[in-house]
Amino acid sequence: MKQNRYGQWIVNWHRPYDHSQLSRGYLRCRATAWQREYADDCMACDDEGYDDACYDNEWSPFAGDGLTFACYAARELLEREAPRGQLWQFFVERGGWPAPVAMQCPDPVEPVVSSAQLAQQLANYRRQLLGPRVTAEWLPVVARQTIAATDLRPLQALAARSAQGRAALLNLLVFRPYWVRSLSSWEPQGSSSRDQIATLITHLLAAYPVPPFLSREWMSELEPHRLKWLCWAILLGQGQSLHQAARYFGWELPRRLQHYLYTAPPQATALETCLYAEVLRLGGSVVEFRRLRLAAPFAIDPTEPLADRHFLAFWRSSVLWLIQHRQELSDQQAQLVLFWALHQHTEALRNQGRPFTLIGRSVQRVLAADRVYQGSYQNPYGAGRAFVAPQRWMGHGWDWSWEDAERNQWSATELTSSEELAAEGQAMHHCVASYAGHCAAGMAAIVSLCCNGERRVTVEIHPLTRRVVQARGPYNGNPSVEDQAALDRWLRTIVV
Repeated sequence: MKQNRYGQWIVNWHRPYDHSQLSRGYLRCRATAWQREYADDCMACDDEGYDDACYDNEWSPFAGDGLTFACYAARELLEREAPRGQLWQFFVERGGWPAPVAMQCPDPVEPVVSSAQLAQQLANYRRQLLGPRVTAEWLPVVARQTIAATDLRPLQALAARSAQGRAALLNLLVFRPYWVRSLSSWEPQGSSSRDQIATLITHLLAAYPVPPFLSREWMSELEPHRLKWLCWAILLGQGQSLHQAARYFGWELPRRLQHYLYTAPPQATALETCLYAEVLRLGGSVVEFRRLRLAAPFAIDPTEPLADRHFLAFWRSSVLWLIQHRQELSDQQAQLVLFWALHQHTEALRNQGRPFTLIGRSVQRVLAADRVYQGSYQNPYGAGRAFVAPQRWMGHGWDWSWEDAERNQWSATELTSSEELAAEGQAMHHCVASYAGHCAAGMAAIVSLCCNGERRVTVEIHPLTRRVVQARGPYNGNPSVEDQAALDRWLRTIVV
């Protein structure tokens, strides 16, 4: 079924395909007039789709999200002798795109005063960068501003000196609408290119000091997770409150956390800085920060919302308990206590019981309970354990393997014996071996998610509802973003 609306052919109007389901050849046929004009250089490609050499994410205007597209366009500006790259020149001179929607961005040469206005506009800009192919709507506006108001020759010379400088300048061009000073008024300071870039970032974006880790983030390749830190640098550099801006971005930012960001060690990473600031806000010290950093599941970014909405409250209560019993614990004992507490937390969630907390428990009783827990997965066949004789049960045919875009080999394997559960528990340092009875009775199914042969996530699924009961990494930690993406792909393809 085809209909014509606003000069475009709409295929499958009653049930449109998702963008990821469409072939490259079909996307080319459905492209608008300005896309087809730019694609004339690729006419040698097969009509069924672009050849890999002509359809590469490094240069194609049809591939990737807004962030990928913006980075490529900014890179073209720096790599051309003239300040107009091929892609930018196409946008500005040829026309033919839909009427651009003007971005609600502040003027590049005037400092922003309104905190709410800046935060809201920056949040919208970030969402557009992370959204799918919005370049036809907003990149032409940014292109006109950049080419008309900026002489990029100083930037091109600075970008040629180091990879860090090139990355920083690409990031600065992507966030060109938020400059508070003009490039022409900048005078290089410092002997090294790194010092000059640092002064350039401060000159263009900041009227107030920012924590050291935020300046370093500008010198790294722009990735989706790094957009958060660049937005922080813009907000703090222009005198805005992160606490007030958090509601536009969805961050978890207590009111006093911003102050402690400036007290972190200069060489700390972004995650370590946030962890350090939150520990100090709760009344802790470097001792608690070090102990949490050594326990991987607790080394989190406390400003980022978590899928497990109960974990942050449990995490803060555990930090307060560590602060209270600082002198009674060694670093090794603190790690053991944290891993035992995380086990109790996950079991309470699984059984839908009362949330677990360390508050009110003595060190002696906690260490005694931890010794029992350590033995439960290190020797699951010992006396008094969950089972004595090995058990086996039927699987559900959910095994699968695939390769991602980065050539990583992923596999999902259902564990169908108590021996396999014991091996999983010993490798992942949790008590999945005690679930053998549930699996044999058909009340649970356990799957091991691996990447390149390395165990990454242990997944419990209810066999009847096919619902994920829990998914845990090493030491009962939450899965990483990469692991969660692989897990979701397996669930959509095989289980659901």
